[in-house]
Parts: sequence; C-alpha cells; structure tokens
Amino acid sequence: MYMVFEKGEQSRFMQLVRAKTNMNWVQLARYLNVVKGTICHILKERTTFREEFFLKLCKLANLNQNDFKISNKINIFYNCDVTIPTKINSKLAELIGIYLGDGHIYKKGLIITCGKIDEFYITKYIPQLIKDVFNKTGGIYYCKTKKAIQYRIYSRKIINYLVNNLNLKLGKKKNPVIPLNLFKDIRLLKYCIRGLFDTDGGLYRHHKDNLQIIFFNSKLSLIYSLKTALESLNFNPRIGKNHTNYCLYLFGKEAKRYYEEIGFSNTKNRIKYNYWLRYNRVPLNKEIECASRGSNPDHGVGNAE
Repeated sequence: MYMVFEKGEQSRFMQLVRAKTNMNWVQLARYLNVVKGTICHILKERTTFREEFFLKLCKLANLNQNDFKISNKINIFYNCDVTIPTKINSKLAELIGIYLGDGHIYKKGLIITCGKIDEFYITKYIPQLIKDVFNKTGGIYYCKTKKAIQYRIYSRKIINYLVNNLNLKLGKKKNPVIPLNLFKDIRLLKYCIRGLFDTDGGLYRHHKDNLQIIFFNSKLSLIYSLKTALESLNFNPRIGKNHTNYCLYLFGKEAKRYYEEIGFSNTKNRIKYNYWLRYNRVPLNKEIECASRGSNPDHGVGNAE
C-alpha cells in the first residue's frame, strides 16, 4: 500500500523524522534500504510513500502516525483486479482523448502529464475518471522542476486492453489519430474531443472582444484528425503553426458553441471561460489557481450528449 498525504504533510513528516532521530538523509536511506534519491523524491513530494516505510519511520522516530494528514491509501501493484470495459463509453472516450493529448503508454502502465496550472484536473478529475473506467487507482508524482505533475497507473491488463483492443500506441506516439470507431458515435466523439482540448488546448483572447480556443500539438496527423472530427460536428476549425507546435483554432461564436455543446472537464478552462464572460479578459495563472480550490471536479461544463 502507498500513502497519499495532504499537500505539505509528507515533507513535514520527513523533516520531523530527521530532527527526532538526528540522522541525515543518507543514513535514513540506508535504514529503509533505498537510494538517497528515493528519500529526496519523498521529501519533495514528487512520489507517493510506501506504507511500510511510513510505519518504520514512525517507530524509529517515536511519532504517532495519526498526527499526520493522510487523504488516502492506494494499491498500485500490477496484479490488482481491474475492470475492463465491454464497450467504449463516454468516460473511456474522454480518457482516449486525454491519452492522445498528454498521455504515454509504456510496458508497465499509463502516464498522463499536465502542467502545474492543471493540478486540480490531474490530481482530482483524472484519477476519478480512470477509477470509474477501470476500477483502479494510481499514484500522483510531482516532477523535479515542479512545473509538471504526472498521474501514473500500473497495470499490464489495462495496457494490453488499450493497445490490443483500442489500437493505442505503446511507447512513442507515431502519427496519432482519433480512433475511427469514435466517428461512428457523435456523443463519444464529443467526449474524446473534450479530453484532447482539456490536455493540449486552452482559451485565449482574440482581439479586444473575441475569444479563441486553441489546440496545440507537435503531431500534424492528430491536428488533421481533430479537424475532421470537428468538421463532422459542423465546426469550422482553422490550422496554423507557431515556433514549436501545430495549432488548431476555433474563434468567437465557434468557441462559444464549443463550450456549450462539448465543454470542458478541466477546471482551468471553465474558470477561463467564466472570467471572460464576467470581466472580458482571460485570468492570470494565480487567479486560476485561487479559483480552482473551490471548484467541483465532477462537473464538466457543456452538453457533449
């Protein structure tokens, strides 16, 4: 089992252990029979914490385990039971879009990476979405620079399903496209599009009184696949390119229609849209972070039905 501490608690616990035992990080690593780098990741809350380590350190430092705020205990081992869907539903379609945008499948599991501004989305919404689809819980990892956050789920059974049944790519995504079977169901296609825009898309000002939604990606195949999907829903997307990525744009009334008919699950994008309606501007990142703390992760604005 792994411990999921409330933010700041894991670091506080490690500092207390060091102070109580008068041991340095190298000595504590040797005590737990791990490398020093593992202790650093635990200290800086870049990874979840094995329960056996937590209990051993509590005993070593004479600390009461109930004095620390732990939000959850999870089991991330490969052999845990998972539920494999018998058919693609709206949540799985959305997850496919999320994978195409910011996901990576490798031989041990699935990794989804988002920026710090997406913290509520990657730590609350996506874990619940994956649990709803596969009945499995993964772990949250803060990358070294703390500018990115990952959600990782380890299961060979899930990976085999994603690769063999849904034809998603193991390893580097080469020429990714929206699966063709999603084009047969408008409702599922909308949810897949939502997942794409929530990971690699965003809302931005376009002229003084106009809003635009932009999808960024380095793979031109995915840009054209998304363009085809939107055109099948009677949108009129435009394609461009900046210095690092290809871009797909929806302007003005099209952006508003997207919000109403497809919507967002990413709190950041909902906040941006509501700020625009209220203040005629896109909010700063610090305003988004402040507003997202009181948001409901289970409510995705837009119909998508």
